[in-house]
Order: sequence, then C-alpha cells, then structure tokens
Amino acid sequence: MRIFDEDGLDVSLAEIVEPVQWGAASSIRNRLMRVVRRSGATPKNRRKQLLIAIASVVGFFSLLIVVLASPIFSVRNVKVEGVRYANSELIESVISSLKGESVLTVDINVLQDRLESDPWIESSRIKTYLPSTAVIEINERLPAAWFVGVDNRARVIDVDGLVLAVLDGRPTEYMLIDGVGPNLIAGATAAPEYRAAAQLAQSIPVEIQTLVKNLGVGGSDSVTMTLTTGTLVKFGEPVDMRNKLVNVVVLLRRQDPNGILEIDVSGGTPVVKSA
Repeated sequence: MRIFDEDGLDVSLAEIVEPVQWGAASSIRNRLMRVVRRSGATPKNRRKQLLIAIASVVGFFSLLIVVLASPIFSVRNVKVEGVRYANSELIESVISSLKGESVLTVDINVLQDRLESDPWIESSRIKTYLPSTAVIEINERLPAAWFVGVDNRARVIDVDGLVLAVLDGRPTEYMLIDGVGPNLIAGATAAPEYRAAAQLAQSIPVEIQTLVKNLGVGGSDSVTMTLTTGTLVKFGEPVDMRNKLVNVVVLLRRQDPNGILEIDVSGGTPVVKSA
C-alpha cells in the first residue's frame, strides 16, 4: 500500500511496517518521522503526512484484528482420530471447547493437556485447517493385562504398569495376573512385578498363547505362569524376563507340557519337575 498527500509524497506502508516488530510503538513512530523528513515537506505538511501514515498503520492492524476474530475462521468441524478406549465425555468436552474458537488463535496446548490427563491417552495432537476445521489425533496406550485389587475391582494395566482403568467387572480380552493386588486408582503405576507380568503377557508368542491360562504375582520376587495343563512356570524375580520366556518356549517345543508339573527358569537355566 502506498500513501500520497497533496504535495505528491509517496510513502510505502511496507517501508513503515516491515522492519518493525509487533507492538513496538516507538519504533513505528521513529520510522514514520524518518520517512516524512526524507520527503522535504514543510513542517505543516509533515504533520499531515505523519497523521495519514499513522492512520494507515492503525487501519492495517485493525483490519488484521477483524480478520482474526472473524467467524469465517471459527472452528465448526472437528474430526477425531485414533479413539477406542479414551473417555468419551472428555473428548466431547474438548470438541465443545474447540468449536467457535478461531483456527488461527485457539490455544491447542491447553486442550492437548486436558486430553492427556486421561490415562488411556499417551499423547495427543490437535491440528487446525483453514477455514474452519480442527483434527484431534489420539495415540492411546494399549492394555496388556489385569489384576484384582483388595476391593475386588479389576485394574487394567499397560506394559509400563500404568493403571488405565478400574472396572467392576472382569475383562476377558486381556491376560489375568492371578493374585490380589493393591487398590490402585487409574493413572497410578503398579509395582515392578506387575509391570514385568504385563510385559510378559505382551511377549507370549502365538505358538504357546493357547497353552497359557494366566500369569501370577506372589510378592516382589515371584512372577509365575500357569498353563492350561496345570503346569506352573516360575520366572522368579522380574528381571531378564525375555530370555526366561525364550527358554520356556524352547522347552515346550521339545516336551509335552502334559507330562510336566513345574518349570523353573528363575535361575536362567530351566529346571523341570515331571508329573
């Protein structure tokens, strides 16, 4: 945009605005004064030119504010991706908070923090698109196993031992960790032995999955596995679980579990007790 007065002064608004940081009022004023002085105009005309330039700058920023606040750029369409377990009421509240906000100025960080307060949600990302769309991307934690607390309610945990949910019923789609555990709330982290059992549940290869009845925890140094044949597998302390599981799988490939009463891999090398 260029500005002309009655003396023919040609002043570029870009010359005035571009080098100046937003909100730097004194810098804008100084820049305007330098531009006006270069014109060689009289003091009276300089004042006129300065007022015209200031009015143009104010008009420019006013127009910008109007554009940012325009309902044309308000969020009207919200898409949600990746949700299976997350709290539906929380998702709906975030959607409500998004609608009506400008896609250019909405504070997505606050809304993402709200979403990630749900233990099921490991991470979230909100993207906005002109003119009026927002997309909520959810990355959920995966349930690995469950155990019963002293209160007789089920705790669903992931491979990190994080309690994802506390249920009144008994889940059937996850591996049971037998025994009675602590009354943890959703969002709390279970002890290392429960974390190890959950990781074990996720690591069981397909070839022996149908043989596994449940896992178990008996104190801080005892993780077990019970097979459908009644065979008890002792893993001992919750360390080096992957190698211990490999030893169990190799053993079961070679021997019929129906003839095995107990397999002890707590020391690394399998010790078999026959039926």
